[in-house]
Order: sequence, then C-alpha cells, then structure tokens
Amino acid sequence: MKSIKVFILLTVCSIFLGMMLTSCTKPVKSFSTTDFAMGSAVNVKLYGYNEKQLAKPKPMSVISALENDISKNIPGSFVSRLNKDNAADFSSAPNIYEYIKETAQIYSQSGGKAAVTSGALTELWGFDDDNFNLPQDNQIKSAINFCGDNKIIFNDEKQSISIEKGYIVNLGSVGKGIACDAAVDYFNDTSDILTGGVVSVGGSVATWGSPPTGDKWSVGIRNPFGSENEYFAILSLDEAFISTSGDYEKKFTADNGETYSHILDLTTGYPAKSDLASVTIIAKTGLQSDALSTMCFILGKDNSLDILRKYGAEAIFVYKDKTVFATDGIKDSIKITASGFTLV
Repeated sequence: MKSIKVFILLTVCSIFLGMMLTSCTKPVKSFSTTDFAMGSAVNVKLYGYNEKQLAKPKPMSVISALENDISKNIPGSFVSRLNKDNAADFSSAPNIYEYIKETAQIYSQSGGKAAVTSGALTELWGFDDDNFNLPQDNQIKSAINFCGDNKIIFNDEKQSISIEKGYIVNLGSVGKGIACDAAVDYFNDTSDILTGGVVSVGGSVATWGSPPTGDKWSVGIRNPFGSENEYFAILSLDEAFISTSGDYEKKFTADNGETYSHILDLTTGYPAKSDLASVTIIAKTGLQSDALSTMCFILGKDNSLDILRKYGAEAIFVYKDKTVFATDGIKDSIKITASGFTLV
C-alpha cells in the first residue's frame, strides 16, 4: 500500500510540475519587415517573447547605412571616394578596410578570374546599374588591363588603401553577404530582446539564435530553373551564413541573340562559361559565403574543394542537368523537394 501511495504522489507531483512549466513557457512572437537595399529585396524576421519590443530593433537602418558606405555607385561613399581619388583613409571605418582586404585575399586564389577591382568590366557590361550592354572585343581587352588586385595597396598601420588610376573597386559581389554580417552583429547587440532572427538580402541569408519551433532553421535553396520564389531543396541548419550565386540572377539577351550573365571571368572579360547553374556556400561569415559562391561558380567544383576546406565552408553545386553535388559536411542536411533533381 505504501508503494502505491508513493507512486500516486510522484505521479501527481509530475503532473503539477508539468503544468507549472507549461504555464511559465511564453509563446514566441515574430515581427517581419521588408525593404530594398544592395540592389535587392531585404527581408528580416525577428523572434522573441515581447511583441512590442520586437518592433524596436532597426536592422534595416544598419543595412542602409552600410550600403551608403560601400556602394561604388553612391557619391560620397568610402568606396566611391577611393575610386575617384585612387586613395582613401579608412581609419574611421576599419571594418570597411577589412571588407575590401578580405575580399581581395579570397579572390587572390582564383587565378585572376575574380578580383575586388572588377569595376572596369562590370561597368562596361552595365551590370552595376542594369543598363546592360554587349561591349566590343577591343573594349573588353582594354578593361581587362584594369582588373586585378595586384595594383591595390593596403596600409594596415594607417588603415588606408590606394589603387592605380583606372582601377575600380567593386564590392558588389560580396555586398549582400556583408549586409548579412551587419544584421547579425545587430542581432547580437539586441540579444536581450531577440531569441532568433533571419535576414535575407537577395541570394544571401543569415540565421541567428534559435528558431521558434524545432532545433534547426529551414532555409530554402532557389531553383535555378524556376521563378524567384521556387526552391529545389531545403537546408536544416543551426546559425549559419548562406549565399547562392547562379547564372539566372542578372542577365540580358543581346541583339545577337546570345544571353549573358553577370558573373564575369576577369581573365576573358566575358561571363563565366560553366556547366553549373548555381553554387550555394555555407560559411562562417556572410562575406566569405558571398565571395566563395561567386568564385566557386567561376572555378567549378574540382578547382574549388581545396579552397572550401581552407575556409571550413560547405558547398552545394547544382549542374545544368539538375544533378546536385553537396560536400560531406552538408550532405545530410539537404532535402531535395523539387522533381527532376538528383543528389549524387
């Protein structure tokens, strides 16, 4: 009889404790906002327990301020002043100095196919302002002479950069990833309000904190053969930075009937020729994920794997025949959701 009483008492206590825990658990609220920056739609979703407080953080203002600092097309930005004067002092903005330097370091492994000083070619093709144009061969050959990071000088002590006349620094290939870095820094600064957050800037996404349900974030990977909102796969991830580059993103059809994509091979001056449709990179920072996705698309899988290992990054290569290759560290986290794709 005593053992039965003890069992009943323990059961009642367990039920009571469960009710207390359930009553103390607050439901997670969410707040969403959408804007336009970095030439793309920007979506931010924040999670926390206090709905009114969630409206207070202003990550969009942080991203807009960043764009005003790094866009080569905005007069007065640090990058536009560098391009205009062939030199600039970044001591008041050391993070931007590091953005340019790290991008150049990553692209130095491309064999000259990518560079932070790519502006002479991207402007020639009209990819910077969507005023697309098919240049003449002699124009392309001339512009190639002003693309390459061997003509950029970094002074770590003075936090200054100088370039030769005619060279144009362009952070367009990493700007969306940098915006994700800035948003996550802001999430960290407001962690007393937030339990989780997701920011997407064009083809770059960052997940931070904890998702409202489950223990992993679900991130869709765009179908390179479908519309803007179609996904071919879902990634299950913890906190991460994810960037996708593909030949579908920004392209135009010229009068000759040929279609040209914005991802340029600086050794030829023309869009990169590849059997790839897209490359998705999961990396430690948004800048790294964005730079590596561009570079790996140009280089191809076989020439990218050693570089990816150096940065501790994972990759998903989607080929034009819809076969999909994922590196070992991410292969178990990807679920194909669209028909016709094969994970090999």
